[in-house]
Amino acid sequence: MMQFRVGVFGSSAKTTSQKICDEAFRLGALIAERGFVCVNGAGSTGVMGYLNEGARSKNGKIKGVIHRTFIVDAKEDVKITDLVITNGHGLNERKDALFEESDCLIVMPGGVGTFDEFWDVVCSRSLSMKGVDDKPICLVNLDGFYDGFIAQLQRAFDEGLLYMPVAHFFRVETTVEGALNYCVEEFNRPKPANSARSKKRDLVEYGDLASEKYGGSLANNEPVNNQSTSTNLLQLVMVGSACLSVGLLLGLKLQLRK
Repeated sequence: MMQFRVGVFGSSAKTTSQKICDEAFRLGALIAERGFVCVNGAGSTGVMGYLNEGARSKNGKIKGVIHRTFIVDAKEDVKITDLVITNGHGLNERKDALFEESDCLIVMPGGVGTFDEFWDVVCSRSLSMKGVDDKPICLVNLDGFYDGFIAQLQRAFDEGLLYMPVAHFFRVETTVEGALNYCVEEFNRPKPANSARSKKRDLVEYGDLASEKYGGSLANNEPVNNQSTSTNLLQLVMVGSACLSVGLLLGLKLQLRK
């Protein structure tokens, strides 16, 4: 039987306030105490760093998902042995891997990277994409940190811009205990037979490199094939030159008639 995997989004900034870091440490410890796997972006500082230290304090299991760029910059938590490394020109593959590797998602306070992860999963749920349709998602609204996000979504719903009420996108809790308890209870709640969660979990082991579904040739560190791009550009130049030549000939013919 596979362990319950708790995905956590949160800051990597070294300047993250101590209060937020302390809550991240407590969340990591709680995840480990309950025998769950702590899944996160493998950062060594901020929320992610304290989260992982909290899990280690209780001998918990940690799974990291990180973009190769951050390894080159030596920003990863080197103590993590179970690591998925993604590639690509942006963070989309990393986010997809985080979604895939987690049975639930808890959003702690963070910066624009965390905001990007949060809005991506909200959008994906709205569109029934990326397998997050019925995956528990909880926003940890410490000291009203996410009040602005919640208010903006409510305004959008009130103006008729959303397909569903705000509460359908995610749960809001003010403590890490409340967030974890909600995720466990919601995950264990019986689901319809056709739901995404009722299907058998993908048991593929990814090793130290992301599989093709997280980036194809880029995940295998292969060079991008630019041949087709160059061919298309050459064709456009040739068509443009032909059109210009025709235009000049027509203009010359009109001049001769005058």
